[in-house]
Amino acid sequence: MNRNSFFWLAITFLASVSINLAFHNPLITSILNALSLSLALLCVLPFTQGRAMLFPLFSLIPLYYFAPRYPAISFLELAAPLGLLRPRLFPVWIPIIILCVLLQGNIVNLPRSFDHERLIAPTTEYKLAVKRQIEESLYLPYKLREPLAISFGLTNLYLTNFFSFISFFNFYQTLLLTNTVLAVVGLSAKFNKLLISPLILALLVAGATKLPDKTLFLFTARSSLLLLTWLGISKLNLSPRRYFALFILGLVFTAYAWI
Repeated sequence: MNRNSFFWLAITFLASVSINLAFHNPLITSILNALSLSLALLCVLPFTQGRAMLFPLFSLIPLYYFAPRYPAISFLELAAPLGLLRPRLFPVWIPIIILCVLLQGNIVNLPRSFDHERLIAPTTEYKLAVKRQIEESLYLPYKLREPLAISFGLTNLYLTNFFSFISFFNFYQTLLLTNTVLAVVGLSAKFNKLLISPLILALLVAGATKLPDKTLFLFTARSSLLLLTWLGISKLNLSPRRYFALFILGLVFTAYAWI
């Protein structure tokens, strides 16, 4: 890492801490959010190509001034950017990411409890729908009705809930508009697909819950989203001036949507 990159990383860290404190986050959460951002940016240094001056802009991403429900989640989330830096540690850090996602979604609660009521099934409506399907599937042998009804019912329920979360709106509200578009572009770049495992896990778990705000799950995938954003910048070969202009336009649009 050259001196210029180190300088912009230091500025980004301080900017991130300041923004977190401005949103009244605890000091430890502010430092951990800034540290997570700095570690994630270290992963994208090979793709910066002289664009390190853009680093401070990423401290404005909402996912990097979000305060999780447990301080422990902030510690656990550091496993994601560390995993990006050392992909060979995949077997070690991926269970940590799963736990982080479950904690963030209130599915697992500290010290030790599992809240099945936050999962999409089995609900009363689901049970009634399965029972009705069993009774009406006269064209199937009786022993096959229940397993097929349960399988199709769960699949339909999961996919419906999953795709209600996978929306452009949910992503740009947490990643900002310009970064969301670039992250989509970054998916087509050549890179180790294991590096987006936190994002895939977050999406899969989100589809199994009935929490109204499923964007909370993206907190544990923010390092993967930042990596995809930089891959998009590199793939389109955006100059700092062009990215800055697009970033400001996207920020204005997102602020307008929030209002």
